[in-house]
Order: sequence, then C-alpha cells, then structure tokens
Amino acid sequence: MKENINPQSPVQQTSEQLSSQPVQPVENQTETKVPAPKNKLPIILAIIVLFIIFGFGAYYYLGVKKSSSNKACPAIARICKDGSTAIPGPNCALKCSEASTFPTPTAIDETANWKTYEDKENGIYFKYPNDWVTKPYQFEGNKAFHSIIQLDPTDRKDKGPAPSSYAFAYWDNPDSLSLEQFDKKYTGNSGIGPGIYSSKSITKTISGVIAYYQQDAICEPLYCDKYIIPYKTKIFTLTIFYSTNDKTSKRLIFDQILSTFRFAN
Repeated sequence: MKENINPQSPVQQTSEQLSSQPVQPVENQTETKVPAPKNKLPIILAIIVLFIIFGFGAYYYLGVKKSSSNKACPAIARICKDGSTAIPGPNCALKCSEASTFPTPTAIDETANWKTYEDKENGIYFKYPNDWVTKPYQFEGNKAFHSIIQLDPTDRKDKGPAPSSYAFAYWDNPDSLSLEQFDKKYTGNSGIGPGIYSSKSITKTISGVIAYYQQDAICEPLYCDKYIIPYKTKIFTLTIFYSTNDKTSKRLIFDQILSTFRFAN
C-alpha cells in the first residue's frame, strides 16, 4: 500500500540521515571590549584657563588704549592772533582757527647803541653806556701792572676808583705762571700782592676764554668784584668797585658790559 506524500509538506529525515550529515564547526566567538572613556577634565580646565587669560589681556589692552586716548593734555596756553585760546587737538596739539599766532617777542639788546671802546695795542674791545666817561685808571703798583681804562657813570673831578667805577687792567705774565704762582711771586713781605688768586674763585667764560670770578673781594678802601682772565702772556683784570648798598645794580650793568667784551686776536 503506497503512502500518500504531500509534496508541500516538509521531508522528514530519519536519525540515521541526520547523523550521516557533516557537523558544521562553530566558530570561536571572542568578546569585544569597549574602551573606557578617557578623563577629559584637564583638557576642559586648560581651555577655561586660556579663555580667562585671553579675556584679561583684551580687557587690559582696551583699557590702556582708552586711558591713553583720554589722557589730559598739559596746561599750556597758546594765544591766537584773534586773542582766543587755542584748542587742544589730537596728541594735545594746540590749534588756532587761523594759520599763525602772535610772533614771539624779540629780546631787546640794550647794548646795541652803546659806545665801543677798542684797545688795539692789547687786542680788546667792549661796549659801555653812552653817557659814561672814560679816564685813565690811576694805580701805583708793580711795574708788571698796566692800567687800561676806567669807566665812570659821571664826570667826577677826583681821581682814582669810586664806588661806581669799572676798571680794566692787565699784568705781564711772560712765563705763563699759574694765578697762584703769580700771586706768590709778586706778594711782598707785607703780604700785599696782586690778589688775582683765590681758592673761592668761580670759573666762568668770557669771550670764549676761561675767567675766574671773585665776588665780594676787598679792594681797600672799597669792596669789589673781579674777573681774572689769563690770556696768552697777560693776565687781564676787570674790576667793579661798589659800596655795600649798591652792588646789585652795579653788577647788572657790569654783566652787560662783559657780555660785549671780546679779544681781537
């Protein structure tokens, strides 16, 4: 008797058939490990620090730039031609509404119209006030001493220096001795000498030559200021005589005279 086999039904296999089929090996399955997440905290902190540094740097730069732009200009006044005060501009530059300002006043040379005294023999010249009088400088002393001229504001009848006199003279110094050596050489037993050396002298320059200024010296019976100028083989002395109550005004005039003093050669 034949069995009715349904073609659509699955084929039933016997145990013998199953055992005769080769067994497929099962591949070894390894367990895949997921790496642990790294610690990102240091990176985050570094980024935060960089942002803080950058922020402070930008704040400081902008603050300095703003403060420099708002810096107060120095209080320097500039008067414009129209009488108004110039307004500070960029970089504190003072600008007027007009192109120029009042011209700077020119210093007045009070000696410009003075008389000129010239000594060609000794090679010196200087200016003195027009109403002053020149006369020989009367002085008796060593043969090495030579008077040049005496200046007086008025025409006095008496001779010799007065509290208002200005005297110019010189000493022969052929051996070019220092002032101290020269003073010692010509100082007599009485202790009276040229008096051209003093440890308290103030060094100045007259006509490009070194001069030694003695202030508040004694030229008996008067007080005096002296300018000692060693020049070549001579020692020039420029002396102002004064009383104690008029030395300030006399010194001002003497300074003006000395500003015109020149050596011709």
